[in-house]
Amino acid sequence: MTDSERYNKALEYLRNEGIAYTGREVAARMHSIPANISRMRRGETTSKFLVRFNDAFSNIFSLEWLLHGKGEMLASQNHPSPPIPTPNRVYLIPATAWGRSLADYTPQILERDCKKIENPCVGAELAIQVYGESMAPSYPPGSIIFVKKVNQEMFIEWGRVYLLDTRNGSVLKRIVPAQSEDSIICESLNPDYASFTILTTYILNMYKVLGCLTFE
Repeated sequence: MTDSERYNKALEYLRNEGIAYTGREVAARMHSIPANISRMRRGETTSKFLVRFNDAFSNIFSLEWLLHGKGEMLASQNHPSPPIPTPNRVYLIPATAWGRSLADYTPQILERDCKKIENPCVGAELAIQVYGESMAPSYPPGSIIFVKKVNQEMFIEWGRVYLLDTRNGSVLKRIVPAQSEDSIICESLNPDYASFTILTTYILNMYKVLGCLTFE
């Protein structure tokens, strides 16, 4: 039995036990993306991935079996499976947020109007669906980004993609310093879209993008 075959057998066990039914659930527990899970199922399995996979499910499987095919599949055949951690979930802000400020979304509105989705990124606080093609191909329309609020007065990682919560709505851009200290330059990844400068006083909040979930 190959590594990939053992991995698929482990996935089958998780489904049968009601622990994880879909690749998306597995990805969320591994802080990965469903595309990686699909690749592993097709045979691109690595030892490092299998160890991460087992860690994500509280080492329910025997590493000797998972990595080398030796012994029993489960870490212990005589004891119940260890408890599986509940995946972290975050609010998915509706697409209308692109036309307004995220600051308008109070916790009360979030609970009423937003659903929660599984969060594959450690530290992410919110998720929002990408609208428009200015950040394609890395962030295509319809993909979901997972973000964490940062203090822009303390530290900004120039050249990194941020979600900016501005007075005129939210915008997803790669940011670089401008000549003036009271402004920043917002760059699109799609060369068909021009860069622009925004005053820092117009930025209500900044969110670092920790990950992106795309759909094939």
